[in-house]
Amino acid sequence: MSKNLEKAMKHIAMAQKELVSTVASQGKKIETHDKILQSQGESIAKLEKQVLEFRNAAIQAEVKSGERTDVVAKRYNLSPSRISQIAPRNTH
Repeated sequence: MSKNLEKAMKHIAMAQKELVSTVASQGKKIETHDKILQSQGESIAKLEKQVLEFRNAAIQAEVKSGERTDVVAKRYNLSPSRISQIAPRNTH
């Protein structure tokens, strides 16, 4: 093998080794980002659930205080039937 070919092969081997290292490093970064995204997604889901619980509690309080269903429905951009599901009126 000629000296130039030998040098070229060594450079290729070094470049390949560097590439493998870079790919492994990027893979670890991707795994870290995936974990962060999953954690943030779980946090968002919990917050959404809390928001709905607060909204439903407010709706229930308004209906219990005597507010008309259609008025509450407009205020929360829901249908009157959905308000009735969230806060059914006592018929007793």
